[in-house]
Amino acid sequence: MNDTATKQLNNRLNITLTPDLEYALGSLSKSNRMPKSKIALGLIEDALEIFEDQVLAELADKRKKRGGKLYTHEQAWANFK
Repeated sequence: MNDTATKQLNNRLNITLTPDLEYALGSLSKSNRMPKSKIALGLIEDALEIFEDQVLAELADKRKKRGGKLYTHEQAWANFK
């Protein structure tokens, strides 16, 4: 995340961590010399990207199974140029 994005943050989330998660987050924080909150934010962003990829892959699989028309990358993005 860049400095501009960091300055725009104003939403806070208060969570309770299990002792194992607290230890893991603390270890990552120390080894990377970064605040725990920044480490946690990065991990949350990564997890959400993975989740989004899984949802989109499931959607694509459903569409393929229904026998819908398949498009190449170029065809799919042709209207957005």
